[in-house]
Order: sequence, then structure tokens, then C-alpha cells
Amino acid sequence: YGVDGNGQLELGNAVTGLAKVSEGSIEILGTDVTHATPAQLHKMKVSHIPPDRHKTGLILEFSVENNLAVKEMKSKEFSSYGVIRKGYVTRFAKKLIQAFVIRGCGPETPVKHLSGGNQQKIIAAREFEQKPKLIIAVQPTRGLDISAIEFVRKELVKQRDAGAAVLLISTELDEIVSLSDRIEVMYEGSFTGSLPGHNVDPLDIGLQMAGKKREAVGTYEQ
Repeated sequence: YGVDGNGQLELGNAVTGLAKVSEGSIEILGTDVTHATPAQLHKMKVSHIPPDRHKTGLILEFSVENNLAVKEMKSKEFSSYGVIRKGYVTRFAKKLIQAFVIRGCGPETPVKHLSGGNQQKIIAAREFEQKPKLIIAVQPTRGLDISAIEFVRKELVKQRDAGAAVLLISTELDEIVSLSDRIEVMYEGSFTGSLPGHNVDPLDIGLQMAGKKREAVGTYEQ
């Protein structure tokens, strides 16, 4: 959690393989992934909900089914000798459309014709279908209406309850407080301390957002 511009976006890009790491290291599930590509992370069952569904989450000119299946196109179920198995892709898409209640579309509907909430459901369906071990969700409810926000939040909790770890990166305080088991606040590119996700004092979060750190005696110092 933190104010926009304090390093959350860069953190998300680094741990998802979208940005080059210049120093330090990243380890996921006991494996060093400091220089792993998004495709390599996908094979490790790491899912990613990006902060901008139009720029990095979806291919707007593509159909619903192609967006749902895009990460799996090289697998033998989805293609054979470079030729896409259209029937299998369509059946796969229909299953996810029903499971995630994606409204106003069929498998061949261009994604650009859908509402923001249904576009976000497509991303969630694609990323959660693989039963991920880790979900990196960056601003997952930005720009959504109330019903879509509730859907995405419930799905994240459902995945957590199913055993997935979730790294939630958000600037929405109520989202962080309501969903998190542990809260790390970022200030000018660094973490200012760890807080419990339940019964957290908003004052603690606010002070850490300003770069303060709690001392043992209960006071705060710069």
C-alpha cells in the first residue's frame, strides 16, 4: 500500500518479469526468478492481474476466446503443429464465460465491446483457471463499478482460501484493510514496516505513508 508514485508499480513490474531488475534478487517458491520472463513465471503457476487492463491485460481487438486462451496457445491441447485447435479454444472459453459470469458476449465477441467489469472478469478467469500458486494483483479493481469490485475481491479471497498466495498492490486503503492478512506500506521506494491486516489502526498506516516508523515505546520518528 502507498500513495501513487512510491514504487508500487515498479515492484509489480519487477516481480512479474515486466521490468529488468538492476539490483537485489527475487525468489518465488524457493526458486530465484530475478531475471525470469512472464512466460517462465506462468509455467511456475504465477498469475498476474496488471494495473491497466487495456494496455497490458487484454488485446482489445482480439475475441474473448483468444484473450482467455492466449497464455495457453503453445500447449498441445490448444494447438497442434502451429495450428490453433479452434473447437477446443471455443469450448474452453464457453466454460470460463459461464464460470465467471462474463456477461454480454460469446466466445467470438471482440473484447473491446465489453464493459470494464466484464473485461476484468476475462483477466481474472484467464489467470485463475490455472489454479495459481501465487497471484500478483496490481490495482485489480481500478475503474470498476461496485458490483465488479465486489466480484474481483471475492475471487481473490477464494483463491487465497484455495491455497494461493496473493501479493495485492493497491492505492485503495479500504481494499488493503479488508483483504490483507499482512500489510506492507511503501514510501519513496522502500517499505516502512509490517502491519497486521486485521484490526489495524489506520493511524499506523497513515504515519507509515509519511515515512514514519513505529519505535518500541510507541512513538514515531522520521
